[in-house]
Amino acid sequence: APAVAELRVMGTYPADQPELTLAMLEKALPIKVNRLLPWWVTLELP
Repeated sequence: APAVAELRVMGTYPADQPELTLAMLEKALPIKVNRLLPWWVTLELP
Protein backbone atom coordinates (compact mmCIF):
# COMPACT_ATOMS: atom_id res chain seq x y z
CA ALA A 1 0.00 0.00 0.00
CA PRO A 2 1.40 3.43 -0.85
CA ALA A 3 0.76 4.78 2.66
CA VAL A 4 2.79 1.97 4.22
CA ALA A 5 5.73 2.81 1.95
CA GLU A 6 5.91 6.23 3.59
CA LEU A 7 6.44 4.84 7.11
CA ARG A 8 9.96 5.16 8.50
CA VAL A 9 11.57 2.03 9.87
CA MET A 10 14.62 2.12 12.11
CA GLY A 11 16.24 -0.61 14.13
CA THR A 12 17.90 -3.97 13.83
CA TYR A 13 15.86 -6.86 12.50
CA PRO A 14 16.86 -10.49 11.91
CA ALA A 15 17.12 -10.84 8.13
CA ASP A 16 17.41 -14.62 8.43
CA GLN A 17 14.05 -14.86 10.25
CA PRO A 18 11.46 -13.10 8.08
CA GLU A 19 8.45 -14.22 10.15
CA LEU A 20 10.01 -12.77 13.31
CA THR A 21 10.92 -9.59 11.47
CA LEU A 22 7.34 -9.14 10.23
CA ALA A 23 5.97 -9.78 13.73
CA MET A 24 8.36 -7.19 15.17
CA LEU A 25 7.36 -4.63 12.55
CA GLU A 26 3.67 -5.32 13.19
CA LYS A 27 4.20 -4.59 16.91
CA ALA A 28 6.33 -1.49 16.34
CA LEU A 29 4.36 0.17 13.53
CA PRO A 30 0.69 0.81 12.79
CA ILE A 31 0.58 -1.93 10.13
CA LYS A 32 -1.20 -5.21 9.54
CA VAL A 33 0.68 -8.10 7.95
CA ASN A 34 -1.44 -10.19 5.56
CA ARG A 35 -0.17 -13.56 4.39
CA LEU A 36 -2.02 -14.51 1.21
CA LEU A 37 0.35 -17.41 0.47
CA PRO A 38 3.49 -18.55 2.32
CA TRP A 39 5.62 -16.49 -0.07
CA TRP A 40 3.16 -13.60 -0.68
CA VAL A 41 2.95 -11.06 2.12
CA THR A 42 1.33 -7.62 2.00
CA LEU A 43 1.48 -4.80 4.52
CA GLU A 44 -1.49 -2.50 5.11
CA LEU A 45 -2.57 0.21 7.47
CA PRO A 46 -5.35 -1.10 9.74
